[in-house]
Amino acid sequence: MQQSQRISTGMFLFLFILLNLTALGTDKEKGKTDKDRATIAPVKTNYYHRPHQYIALKLGALGVGVNYAYTINKLSGVRFGINYFGFGTDQEMTLAGANFNVDYTIQNMSIEAYYEYFPFHKKRGRLTNFKRNFKFVMGLTYFAYVKYHAKAYRMNGVVLNGTEYSPSEIGDVVATVSTNRVAPYLGLGSAWNVPNKRRAKYQIGFDLGLIYHGKPRVNLVGTNFLEGNSEQQEQVESNLSFFQFYPNLSVKLIYRLH
Repeated sequence: MQQSQRISTGMFLFLFILLNLTALGTDKEKGKTDKDRATIAPVKTNYYHRPHQYIALKLGALGVGVNYAYTINKLSGVRFGINYFGFGTDQEMTLAGANFNVDYTIQNMSIEAYYEYFPFHKKRGRLTNFKRNFKFVMGLTYFAYVKYHAKAYRMNGVVLNGTEYSPSEIGDVVATVSTNRVAPYLGLGSAWNVPNKRRAKYQIGFDLGLIYHGKPRVNLVGTNFLEGNSEQQEQVESNLSFFQFYPNLSVKLIYRLH
């Protein structure tokens, strides 16, 4: 009988202690504030977001062009585009005491494939549109068509040993410059929303960078009396050796598709 009473008393004490511990845990949980629970919650580091697509009209050193951009996530995106540049003029100059006319023609069509990295998108807090849209850009530019051409010829005739020669009889000098077709690009850019709202449909943006197309190669051809100028080809290449980088500055009107 006494042994049964001891067992009953022991079980009673065990249940009493268990109930008190459960109540204590419940009171502690009730004492937690929303701030405490937020502190305990794990911080998410996933930068996934709904992809956006953009089209843009641009004007710059590569001429007029069209871009299409696709954001992979908050930190990165890809961009593709095509550009065309054309320019031609003529200029009078004096060479070795003679008057020459020089015709210049510059044309190129380029295709670009770039990767864009947005470093400030992972920052917390409010960001200005310029800072949110700031990006580093890298990729390749392919010059599908390139024409750098100059033609020089005398504006008047010349008398040699009593014989007068017309400008066409004297001849001309034609210079053609070529560079690498595939060229790496490195630059930066940003954009301002119009109107100044985060989800604005329109943006005004810019790009600034350098395209490395290598050392220019020159082909110099002279005709008739000016044929000897072809020997100056190496000297002309040396004079143009500094032009290994093509500066790229452009402004864009951007429209967000979704």
